[in-house]
Amino acid sequence: MKSLLIFLTTMASMVLYSLITIDRVPWELLGEVFVQVFVIVAPSVYLFKEWVSTPVVQYLHRYLPDHLPQEHTEPLFVLLLNTSIVTISGLLVSQIIPNELLELFLRHWTHKLMLVVPLFFFVIRPFYNFLFKKLGYE
Repeated sequence: MKSLLIFLTTMASMVLYSLITIDRVPWELLGEVFVQVFVIVAPSVYLFKEWVSTPVVQYLHRYLPDHLPQEHTEPLFVLLLNTSIVTISGLLVSQIIPNELLELFLRHWTHKLMLVVPLFFFVIRPFYNFLFKKLGYE
């Protein structure tokens, strides 16, 4: 339950950021568009995380040095893969001119990573860890 809440909060942050910065959705329509996009994006990204990202990252961890803590590197690598997929799919859906695609992808991907990685490690995960500990579920 806790990991699902962490995932959904991170996804909601990323979707909101994309809608505001990439798609330039007007403030008046943001709530309605957010719900529609989140209902489509969240399940597909969750399935991608469960079936592709996490197994790939766990496989890569066999070849990483032992001194790298898996509790930090695994979520980081999963975030890297998931944000890249969400970014490229968002840009393709937005019908961007193909010759600008790589430049736009890298720009938007780095912006999302600058938002999502600190948000995940310093706000979302510690908050839910604290909350579930206080509620007695750990």
